[in-house]
Amino acid sequence: MKKQLVVALIICLVFGSVGCSSTKPIDQPVKIEPIDTLTQQSPTPVPTGEQGGIDVDKGIFNVTLTIPADFIGEDITQQKCDDVASEKGYKSVILNTDGSVRYVMSNAQHNSMMDELSESISKGLSDMVASGDYPNFVSIKPSDDFTKFTVTITSEELNLVDSISVLQLYIYGGMYNAFNGTPADNITVSFVNETSGKIIHEANSRDMK
Repeated sequence: MKKQLVVALIICLVFGSVGCSSTKPIDQPVKIEPIDTLTQQSPTPVPTGEQGGIDVDKGIFNVTLTIPADFIGEDITQQKCDDVASEKGYKSVILNTDGSVRYVMSNAQHNSMMDELSESISKGLSDMVASGDYPNFVSIKPSDDFTKFTVTITSEELNLVDSISVLQLYIYGGMYNAFNGTPADNITVSFVNETSGKIIHEANSRDMK
């Protein structure tokens, strides 16, 4: 699943209409492409918490979160931003001149947003198992911060489909920590055989850099 599509879907779930791109239907098949890294390096200094182009600045009372233009729908206007701010109760939602959108919310609202995101990712993991796309999968259990995933499978070795699944898990983990402002240097996916309980393979996102 393309990183941009996953991020767009997450933004839709968390923020409402602002950030929902209408350029691609969400039910359109998505070609899986290699991901070089979860973090985009910048040649200039950036605030702590920037990950995947998403910037999170946690203050004493407020959290400022900036979503880059690449993840924002083309038809976004300041009026739509104002509507979202009013609907969600955010202090402000500003459309920047570069096309990015800056959200300012209270710490409590950010915590609530992260709870919603956690629930959405957990549902996504359940859907992966139930979808039938990964026939060997029995369950996917994440750590609380989504930096570690334990995938229980019926087989004793991975097939190509099983291996490709790590890309989506890397994205889920990277995006959770990006929105939380907690840089994740590595996302680990452990595949465990259902019968033996042994780890048959372990994948790390840092190995893709």
